[in-house]
Order: sequence, then structure tokens, then C-alpha cells
Amino acid sequence: PPPPPPARLMLKDNKNLIIAGIVVFLDITEQKRAEQDQATLAAIVQDSDDAIISKDVNGVIKTWNRGAQNLFGYRAEEAIGRPISIIVPPELQSEEQGILHRLMGGERIKNFETVRLTKDQRRIWVSVTASPLSDSQAKMRGASTIVRDVTAKKRAVEAVIAAHELRTPVTGFSLLLQFAQMQLEKNNRPVDLVTLKKLRTQIDRLSRLVVDLLDVSRMERGALKLKTAPTDLHSIIAECLDTWKLQAPARAITLSEPAQPIEINVDRDRIFQILSNLLDNALKYTPANTPIEVVVETTPELVRVSIKDHGPGIDDRQQAALSNPFERGAGDPEEQAGGLGLGLFVCRGIIELHGGKIGLKSKLGSGSTFFFELPKTLESRKAA
Repeated sequence: PPPPPPARLMLKDNKNLIIAGIVVFLDITEQKRAEQDQATLAAIVQDSDDAIISKDVNGVIKTWNRGAQNLFGYRAEEAIGRPISIIVPPELQSEEQGILHRLMGGERIKNFETVRLTKDQRRIWVSVTASPLSDSQAKMRGASTIVRDVTAKKRAVEAVIAAHELRTPVTGFSLLLQFAQMQLEKNNRPVDLVTLKKLRTQIDRLSRLVVDLLDVSRMERGALKLKTAPTDLHSIIAECLDTWKLQAPARAITLSEPAQPIEINVDRDRIFQILSNLLDNALKYTPANTPIEVVVETTPELVRVSIKDHGPGIDDRQQAALSNPFERGAGDPEEQAGGLGLGLFVCRGIIELHGGKIGLKSKLGSGSTFFFELPKTLESRKAA
């Protein structure tokens, strides 16, 4: 508000003529300095390279600086008044609610790394620092959040992980070749079947890693395309199960599905890839003596395929992270299983290109069910 005018006191004689006056001046130097400081701070916030966003207790965006516009692509007039969920991936909505709950409890969150969405639906890694905002009665009225793009840093870490994981099968393949060569040179004997199987295992593993890396690269560039055609979903599932029964004949895999045909417009190879990935995870991370259940359900609008295991389950924190690239589930099989943790990230991207969604239901000690849903009427956004 503007400073108050100087207080004036006038003295008049009996003819109502002014004979004297007193003027009281108030020193408002500190007030003006505070206003200047606030204006300077507002300018710094507005021009910051970091995204600085404030939201109310309901998660509605109240302020949005130039850094936020540059990072997320929304102009201030597009973002202010909308829920903060516009920049949060669907599977991380509960994470954002948890952040807000912690802030309401007075906690300050510092350098929390997660994934956020841009206006054009790109996923970026960010570091979030959030502080509660309180009114004069110490009642929380919202939160101030600083968001910094750390995608480049994460990519550098991922490159190291990728190099390590790729080196493992290459090293194994090289050693097996040396062993086979020694057999031939010393004994003039052909390579035995066991060695050939080990060589094939390393090649298959290397191939999967390379395919996953290429798919992630295509997804991040928006270059992953679908080749959709009317397809009977039963035939894809049957082919995938037959393949896995050959690879893991000792494992019990059951199938429950409707008797009638399920014709849907999909990319057959990509749906096979998703089924294979989910079955691989179920078999890899659950005990050998437990069954894997495949369930197909339909409604007038969609088809749902579920892969259920009876393993140890996954806690809430890991569930939120699993759809991010280079994330893997915990558990004792993890180290020997290897891999880059890209499979579920790629699956999510493929299903979303089909206009569907992928999800997980799990509880520690009660197993996990991964599922994906596809609309029966499909016009893919990026079909070739």
C-alpha cells in the first residue's frame, strides 16, 4: 500500500484564520527498502533459470516463473489456476500427493529427484526442492517449489550403467569364444553343445539390451512408430506362451481367456514384446515353484491382459519408480538377472502409443500383477 500522508495539525484564531501549523513526518525508509527488496526478489524469481512454482494446499498452481515456462513449455497464463498434476506422469500422481502431505506437516523437501512431464508430453528428470508457505497465523497456505532439470546428469549416469551392462555379455561371449578356440586348437574337437548354449545366451542378452536402448532413444525423440493391423489377440498370447514354455519348461504358466475371438487393431510385434517382457519379469523375480497366471478380460470398450505372480511383491516406493528408465525391482535375483531396467519403461511407451495404459497392483508378501489395457477401437496417435 502507498505510504500514509504526513499528519497535519492546524491552529486557528477566533476568526477561523490559520495562525500556526504542525506537520508530523514519518520515516518510511525501511518500508521503501522492503518494497524495493520485494521487487528485486520478484525479478530474480521471475528471471531465474530454475523453475520456481508456488501452489496452494489443493495443489493448484498460483505462480509460474519464466524458468518454469522454459522447462515445461506452459506459459504462465496456461499454468496458473490449473492443478500441478499437469506436469506429473499418471503413475506418479500418488507421489505428488505424498509430497504435498509432507509439506503440510511442515517438512522441507530438498533435492528430490523424480520425473515430470512437459507440455508436449516429454519426460524429463528433475530435482525438486519444496518448502511450505505459511500465513501470519502459521497456518500453511501452500508451497513453494524449485525445480531443476537434471536430465543431462541422469543420462550421464545411465550411459555408465549401459556401458557396464553391455560389457558384461560381451566379456562373457569373448571368454566363451576363447575357450571354444582352445578346444579346437588343442584337441581338434568340435565345440560342445553346452558351450554353444552359453554363447547363445550371451548373444540373446546383448541383443535385448541393444533393442531396449534403441527403443528408449526412439521414444525420447518421439520417433517410435507403430505398424498396426487387425489382429486376433488370442494368437499373439498363444505364440508368446509357447515360446516361454520352450524356454522355461519347468515353470507353470496358466491362461484364462474368453472363448470368443478378440480382434483388435495393434502392432503385433510390439504387443508380443510387451507380453514377453512381463512374463520374463514374472519368471525372473519370483520363486521357481510358484505359478504365473495370465488372465485376459474384455469389456465393450477395452481388453485387459494381466500377468500375475505369487512372488514377494513390490512396495509403494518401488512401484512409483519402476516405470522410469534404468529402474529395476529389488530382491535377491536382481544382481544375477542383470539388465538395464528399461523393459517396463518401453512397455509403458508402447501401450500409450496404442491409446491404452499399463499398471501394477502389488503388496509386499502378496505377489504382483502387471496389466495393460487396450481400447477395442484404436486409432493410434503415431501409427505408421
